[in-house]
Amino acid sequence: MIEGDLPPIESAGMKRPVVRVKPGERLRALLLGDLVGRYCHFADGRTRPCPGQGCSLCREQARRWYGWVPAFVSKLIARSRTGKDVDHWRCEPASEAVLEFTEGAYAAIATDDLRGLLIDLWRPAASARSPVRVEFVSDEVERPVVLPESFDVKPILGRLWGLPDAFGTPPSRDGVAGHVEMERKRRAAGERG
Repeated sequence: MIEGDLPPIESAGMKRPVVRVKPGERLRALLLGDLVGRYCHFADGRTRPCPGQGCSLCREQARRWYGWVPAFVSKLIARSRTGKDVDHWRCEPASEAVLEFTEGAYAAIATDDLRGLLIDLWRPAASARSPVRVEFVSDEVERPVVLPESFDVKPILGRLWGLPDAFGTPPSRDGVAGHVEMERKRRAAGERG
């Protein structure tokens, strides 16, 4: 029990990790908002966004598409097995994170409205290059009555890449409202991200 006041929780100051599905790992994710996609290269031991025209890495390697979506993510732990298959899973506590999608994983979902979608993701092989598999979770699983607010993944990715303007000039207004405003202007102008 806590006596007195609880510490304030300021969502702007929260540290939200970028979560990738690792080989042999199974994640459960409750998606909170829209996906942001970008073509990327793997260089110097990390994923970097492709700047597009004039990209020197495009001559050396193929670019890959990745998407990121705000989510509650939990690691699933196997509880019981029947032969090779796992019958029951136990969820670790979920936390807000930026969930990374591969092109194939996003194609498996095939919907524009991601908010509220509950999915399991895993890599069946021992390689980090193996495809990410997606499975829709049954409606029988208990979900929150009210979904938490979404958050903007763009500033998090910009900090991760060391490119604060990776998605264009920072907005004139702070927070999610500013990025939504910029995205509307960009779409109205007919630009592609």
